Formats: sequence, structure tokens, C-alpha cells
Amino acid sequence: MNCKFKDGKTIDQFSTIIYEKDNNIGIVTLNRPKVVNAFNTTMRDELYEVLTAITLDTDIEGILLKGTGSKGFCGGADLTEFGTAPSQHIARNIRKERDLWEVFMTLRIPIVCILHGYTFGSGVEIAMLCDVRIATENTIISLPETGLGLIPAAGGTQTIPRQIGLGHSLDLLLLGKQIEVDKSLEIGLIDYCIDENRIVEYAHSLLDSLCRNPRELNQLTKSIISQGLELSLAQGLDLEAKRCIEYIIETGQG
Repeated sequence: MNCKFKDGKTIDQFSTIIYEKDNNIGIVTLNRPKVVNAFNTTMRDELYEVLTAITLDTDIEGILLKGTGSKGFCGGADLTEFGTAPSQHIARNIRKERDLWEVFMTLRIPIVCILHGYTFGSGVEIAMLCDVRIATENTIISLPETGLGLIPAAGGTQTIPRQIGLGHSLDLLLLGKQIEVDKSLEIGLIDYCIDENRIVEYAHSLLDSLCRNPRELNQLTKSIISQGLELSLAQGLDLEAKRCIEYIIETGQG
């Protein structure tokens, strides 16, 4: 089954992303290199469409997310769009209808993100919704929103503390520091630092390994982890035991 996009749109009609299939891997590339792949409403909508379509494509077992151009993965939100919505009420409703963050969080297949160069603001927040983050040696991470009088409101105040803890999060979110790759690796913002000449090959190799697991097993494991984060340890252990038994019975292993 191939990806089918809303209203009969074809992938060559997308203006801010590129989507390709490499066997069982879906490759999604942010494609606004002249503005360091700045995240705008069109990119939000196109990512929403392509990721939603991927969830219905049974041929795809994993996703690779990256950015085009030499400057960076994503330089953050497109500030030229700030204040252009007809009203805050309309803006909130549109975001709710096209809940990209929910799509990321409920993906049933592994998603690996390649970071390079400037990875700021929304770029960091998108990366935090991926399962594995791989970065080149020139990657610089920052959430500069508070210095602009804004709140990192694309998920950063929630996903980052869950990933790196309270202390490092306050340092990153309140001070807007630019963090180089060694520090990002040390505090757990990224999982691997790989030479830029090998990083795409490494990402594909990692996805190949992840995709050797049964699709249902990856889906179940991701679900247990994400649900467990909202529970106490005792409740999480109960959830794990229950879902494990269900999986054993469903797959005929018991």
C-alpha cells in the first residue's frame, strides 16, 4: 500500500518537505534550506499529512527524518508568521485539528532523526518527539524563545524535562544557551554523534536493526513506554505485565 495524501495531493506538490521511500523506510526531509528549514504553518500541515499517510502505509517499517541544506536541521519557528493568524482562538483550533505532536507521539513505527548544524527552537522540539536522535559533530542545539519573550510552546517544556531532567532543562529553556554536540550527548539530548560523511548510512543501519523486530512488537513497546511515563512506577509495572501477557497470548508464544 502506498501513501495516499489528502485531497488527492501528490508528493511533488509539497513545498516544504520531501518524501521518499527506500524499500521499507520512509524518508522525510525538511526542505526550506534558504531559511535553515524554518518551521512554518505550511511545514506543519505537510508533515501532518505525510506522517498520517505513512501510518496507513503497511510497507513502511521505519521513518528517517532529516533536514536539507548545509546550515542546519531546523533553525526554529518562522518568525515572519508570528501575529499573522486572524485570532489566537482560530490559531489554537487549527493547531488542535492538525495535531502534529500527537501524530509524532502515536507513531507505531520507529522514527530516527538526523541533526546537523543549527538545531534551534521548534527543530529541537520536533527532534525530541523522535525515538532516536543522531547528530553530526557540528550540531548546535538551542531553545532561544525566552530571550525573544516567548515560551517554547511546541512541546519543549514537557518533552525536554522528561528526557534530560529538571536541572538541565531549566538551564536550556530559561537561558537559551547554545549547546554543542559533546554536551548534548552528555546530558542525553542526543543519542549518538556520528561523522557527517557516515551519518546517513549509520541512520539507515540503525533503522534496519529496529525494523527486524516485528512491527507489532515495536508498536507495543513504544506504547508501554509512553503510557508508563504518565503512571507511577507500580502502575507502570502492572501495565507492562498485562501488555506482555496479552502479547504472548496473541502471538501464540504461551
